[in-house]
Amino acid sequence: MQVSAATFGQRITINQRNASLETVLKEIRKQSGYSFIYDVKTLNQTQKINVVIRNASIEDALKKSLDGLDLAYEINGKVISIKKKEGLPELFFDKRLKIIDIKGKVVDEGGKPIPSVSILIKGTKKGTYTNENGDFSISILNGEQEIIVSAVGFVTQTIIVGNQTSINIVLKENKSELSEVVVVGYGTQKKSNLTGAVSVVSMDKVLGDRPVANVGSALQGAVPGLTVSGGANPGASKSINIRGITSINGGSPLILVDNVVTTNLDLINPADIETVSVLKDAASAAIYGARASFGVVIITTKKGKKNQKTQLTYNGNFAFEKPIDIPEKASPIETIQGYKDMGYTTYWSGQNVDKWLGLIKQYNANPGNFPEAGWVEDEGYRYFLKSNDEIKDMTSGAASKYIHNISASGGSEHIAYRFSLGRTSEDGILITNKDAYKRTNVSAYVNADINRWVATSLDVKYANGYRTTPKNSGEFGLFGTSHPSYYPKDSLPYNGVMYPVNTPSNIIRNSDLESWLNKNTRVFSRTELSPLNGLKGYLEYTYETNIQDHKWYNNLYWLQRGVENALDPSDQSTAYFKEISQMTYKSLNAYLTHEKTFLKSHTIKLTAGFNQEESTSEGLSSKNYYMISNGLPSISGGTGIIESKDRFNEYAIRSGFYRLNYNFKDKYLLEANGRYDGSSKFPADHRYGFFPSVSAGWVLSRESFMESFSHWMNTLKVRASYGSLGNQSIDDYQFYSVMSPYQPFWISNGLRPTSLTTPGLVRKDFTWEKVNTIDIGVDVAFLGDRFSANFDWYERNTLGMLAPGLDFPAVVGVKAPLQNAADLKTKGWEFSIQWRDKIGDWRYSAAFNLYNSRSVITRYRNENKVLSDYYEGMELGEVWGYVTDGFYTADDFEANGALKKDVVAIQGVISHEGDIKYKNLMDDSNSTNQIDIGNGTLTNSGDRKVIGNNSPRYNFGFNASVGWKNLDLSILLQGVAKRDYWIGGDLMFPHAGKFSTFNKYQLDYWTPEHKDAYYGRLYKDAGESHAVNQRVQTKFLQNASYLRVKNVSLSYVVPKSWFGKIPVTGARIFFSGENMLTFTKLIPGLDPELLSWQYPQMATYSFGINVNF
Repeated sequence: MQVSAATFGQRITINQRNASLETVLKEIRKQSGYSFIYDVKTLNQTQKINVVIRNASIEDALKKSLDGLDLAYEINGKVISIKKKEGLPELFFDKRLKIIDIKGKVVDEGGKPIPSVSILIKGTKKGTYTNENGDFSISILNGEQEIIVSAVGFVTQTIIVGNQTSINIVLKENKSELSEVVVVGYGTQKKSNLTGAVSVVSMDKVLGDRPVANVGSALQGAVPGLTVSGGANPGASKSINIRGITSINGGSPLILVDNVVTTNLDLINPADIETVSVLKDAASAAIYGARASFGVVIITTKKGKKNQKTQLTYNGNFAFEKPIDIPEKASPIETIQGYKDMGYTTYWSGQNVDKWLGLIKQYNANPGNFPEAGWVEDEGYRYFLKSNDEIKDMTSGAASKYIHNISASGGSEHIAYRFSLGRTSEDGILITNKDAYKRTNVSAYVNADINRWVATSLDVKYANGYRTTPKNSGEFGLFGTSHPSYYPKDSLPYNGVMYPVNTPSNIIRNSDLESWLNKNTRVFSRTELSPLNGLKGYLEYTYETNIQDHKWYNNLYWLQRGVENALDPSDQSTAYFKEISQMTYKSLNAYLTHEKTFLKSHTIKLTAGFNQEESTSEGLSSKNYYMISNGLPSISGGTGIIESKDRFNEYAIRSGFYRLNYNFKDKYLLEANGRYDGSSKFPADHRYGFFPSVSAGWVLSRESFMESFSHWMNTLKVRASYGSLGNQSIDDYQFYSVMSPYQPFWISNGLRPTSLTTPGLVRKDFTWEKVNTIDIGVDVAFLGDRFSANFDWYERNTLGMLAPGLDFPAVVGVKAPLQNAADLKTKGWEFSIQWRDKIGDWRYSAAFNLYNSRSVITRYRNENKVLSDYYEGMELGEVWGYVTDGFYTADDFEANGALKKDVVAIQGVISHEGDIKYKNLMDDSNSTNQIDIGNGTLTNSGDRKVIGNNSPRYNFGFNASVGWKNLDLSILLQGVAKRDYWIGGDLMFPHAGKFSTFNKYQLDYWTPEHKDAYYGRLYKDAGESHAVNQRVQTKFLQNASYLRVKNVSLSYVVPKSWFGKIPVTGARIFFSGENMLTFTKLIPGLDPELLSWQYPQMATYSFGINVNF
């Protein structure tokens, strides 16, 4: 006897000639999904048959297939029994109920056992899981019982058990992601039935073995249309953007954890996350209404599984980090030569420049003739001769990082649980280890069946995050670019006493800490009711508190100025600051889902419910000066005047929502979403809004006219959506006229009195910004689902953005109130492609995603189109500047130094040889043959034009993996293909200010001996240099595109035999490298993700182990 099973279909088409009956029956099973029971010997005794069937029912197909044979069929439920006409053995139709024990084994196509496979009795909640050897046992009633066999990464099978007591099951690898169940708003859907723009990622896949402690960092490069930005210092927050700019007033995606808004993404442990769904268009996000205009990120955390033995998992990641993209300072002799080239004979601090150069040359030739400290004093002036690497002095060279996660999960027939503990520790690269981040996560989840139709769960999470950094009280800042390489490393004398030099390393050593302690507790309860078949009700309640303790201490100390023999205090006085704030958030969700199939082919599913949320936030901060004891700073321990402030905010939203799905044969799909929102952020008469959407999908691959392509085309679906969302991303109480307290500088009775600012004007009728989006998409899968691709094009119109209204005359004394007076249009597209396959012991995959968008202002009250403000037709990110036209040369000047008449001049500037020359783009009656800004409007922009755009374009990600037996290697690439960026300042230009200095890459400047230079001539006066050579222009506009090797990971699955009798069910060791290589055309020392010189980007190298018990 042979048993086979598959999913259920409808119509049969077969064209077989001279085929065996068994071959024909297998084809019927493949197309219909019905299971067959037959005697193999009996079928083998039948003659070959010819069968031509087109679009037939299952019964007609069977009649034609058995025509002329001494066989009959009997359909019993979803099983077809083939028998001789004289009768079927009684074995198959014994209707007497009895309990039978079934044992079985589940293996993959290569015969390897699959552990943790779910074995569930269909229509019940009873089931079990396979052990580490793929074995399982379960007790069921005899007869037509079905079991559902499922495992992550494999095709789910439904099998008729009959009276079998032993079953061997072979699961096929699921190469298609379209069969996945995707978490959407207040529910789930099969990915193949989605009609909106939704991306879903498994956190275990994108996180892998990476030493990543932040959810945003893990998602970077993994989702088309999603970009991540943020700092590189320990514990730095990450900002997430979906599909570009939605409003000129800013905003961020709505982020939910298990269906509830989260208040602090940085405190979530990535190891606790199961999947992340990104809702990108209005159709998929409309069920969240006014908060979803920037997209929605739904995080689903890991849960325990019922009927599973307790599984204990440990994952440890140990890493060290090194800074990358650090600018190299010019040497002392190069720096002092730069002073001379600027025209200094005596530096601003009094040193003779030629003497200084001579002393450095002597020191370099024979440093033993000079003091060990590397400086000398001559005629009261200090000359520094020795080169010091200040970046190296202020950093420890490498920082450590570790991530530990341990979890226990499992369950019985009616209870499931999961408990986890995570610990993250990141040390920064600064000396003294004052920049650091530590986080502890504790999670406990329990789900229980109260009875057959009531189940409840409780999920409690606690997170504690602690971040520190040196209190930056130095003159130039910790990572300033103003410190020359000749500054001494340690101390200098002043009146016979040694004082630390004013350098970043000494600031770090002497400063105290600034710290932020966050404690977050979240309790989430859920009750699920199943009173009727197809009807379910859910009640969810969340209570969350977040307490932050922020404090810093300014420890007063003295610093030597360096080139000047003088002292500066680190601040005006000692000061202590402390702020305690608390946020309380409550959420209630109550909703029903009902699913009904009628006329066999039509399925309708309705979700409808109610949501209410409220949040209160309050804080108290105090500050005092002149501490009595530096060792015990406190608010009451100062002798100054205590400054105290408090704040209180509250916010609430009340909503009703729905989603209606219609599905005809998984071929024609229709979905309607809507939400009626009321928000306390708007005036009472304009507080409510309705935000609907509609979407449709057509699965062409299921049409009969596509049958000729079915041997290679698995899926072809087109979809379209339109929806309207609101945007409530504004500050609280914007419809109230506020008078803010402040302390003026004048004194009354020896004190600064508290005064109030003039109240501003407000409008009582402003309301939501409205965001209307149309999205058209295509999903395809070919070649047995080994190849898949997705494409989406969208247009998003943001209407009624809050912007200044009518201009008031100055006599009014206040600005005009904000109105819904601006519009923005964004167009974009995104594309993703994937291939994965397996050849023998080899497995490999590759995936690529690409995204692009552009945003244009379509309405804004700026009648003169002044370029310093938004204007109609403006593309966001525009960079206005001059077109560089080389240098002024000697041929451009008369003998007396004046410019020749036919040579373009710069308005208000006396040009010299070696200065930057600009192209004259416009002349008018007020400006002829000269460079100027015109009147600063679009119609008269002078000689400026749009020379670039600083918005990132063509964001992309690529990941690939290859595995052989127990080894796996993966790589993740991420980058931006097009971006212009104007940097300016001392990062870009040599000696951009009086206190600036030189980096190595800035030494290619114009001199009479070096005219073929990159930079123009140098000036003593920073203002003059900026007016002439440092204007925004094409030559120095940077190409900020980049390609980064974001991660490379190598892992090895340890054979179980290595552990002997230790009950280890699986173990893996791994190595990972993060930010290993970067390809960019930016100036040296500037990271393309940070685009500033604050805290350097880090390269991370880690190793770790994952063990399951």
